[in-house]
Amino acid sequence: SKFLPPLSTSIELFPFGFEHFMYINGSNSGIHYFRYSMHNGTDFQRLKNYKNRNDCLRDIRCKEFYRCDRRTVEIDDIDYKNIELLFISALQSSSKMINQLKHPHKSTTLSYFL
Repeated sequence: SKFLPPLSTSIELFPFGFEHFMYINGSNSGIHYFRYSMHNGTDFQRLKNYKNRNDCLRDIRCKEFYRCDRRTVEIDDIDYKNIELLFISALQSSSKMINQLKHPHKSTTLSYFL
């Protein structure tokens, strides 16, 4: 988000079991941020040694497993549909922003997150 111009839209897709909120505020530049985590995948083989996945993610080995680029990302029909809805929401948000800029006298409430 550091290099996006103000009022841009950022869509971040995460593999199963991992997500973070680093870009949620878009450097306070008015970037519309949307995110989605795949709902299905393989868990860290030692996950049972932790209270839950969030506790596991504090361990670098677990965190690297979930965010690893070499892991196959499983995307099924549910993910495809949710990603499609995410893109529609992002486009609607951008469209609202454009309309607000064209007609600044009209008050519009914008939704930034799903």
